[in-house]
Amino acid sequence: PDPLTAGVHLKIPFWQTVTHYNIRTQAYTMSSVQSASDYDADESIQARSRDGQEVTMDATILFHVAANDAPVIKQTLGNEDDYYDVVIKPKSRSVLREIVARYDALDLVSEKRAEIVTEMNQALTTSMADNKLSLDEVVLRDINFSADFSEAIEEKQIAFQKIKTAEYQKQEAEQLKDKKIIEAQAEAEAIKLKGEMLKANPGVIQFEFVQ
Repeated sequence: PDPLTAGVHLKIPFWQTVTHYNIRTQAYTMSSVQSASDYDADESIQARSRDGQEVTMDATILFHVAANDAPVIKQTLGNEDDYYDVVIKPKSRSVLREIVARYDALDLVSEKRAEIVTEMNQALTTSMADNKLSLDEVVLRDINFSADFSEAIEEKQIAFQKIKTAEYQKQEAEQLKDKKIIEAQAEAEAIKLKGEMLKANPGVIQFEFVQ
């Protein structure tokens, strides 16, 4: 019931056995691109968003085993390979899918992404704690959509940019219009003033004619 600390310990041969647990932070990676350093990595998570879009996510679950919880984990889950297969893998994939299903696809790539990751961390922390495992962090990396949906997003962005451009051009045209109106009003006022001046001083016309 009392875990041994790191270091050298005596045990009775053939009577006592020692089960080793890694208490450092471990990583469970779910990614379409895997490296040799990824321990027992799996493929990306396939999920469906609230608006019915298929989402593919790359994520890493960082967790650790608390030394004092090792005896309970040994009794209920077994060795390291056992709790990977029984808890870490299925719960990680299940919780992330469940959270994604509460949001629309575009929320995953908008300002709501931080909120989604926070919710994933909270839900998985609670889920793992039931089995005496401690979550450090959920790292949500690449998010991809179906080709059709990605194309629709791109078209929407292009349309949005066209709208913004049109609005800018409209504002520019209105400013130019206002400028011309002001110039015309100024010119009309100048003509009016000149006419009044000529009317008041007829000799100026003769002077202009001579010139």
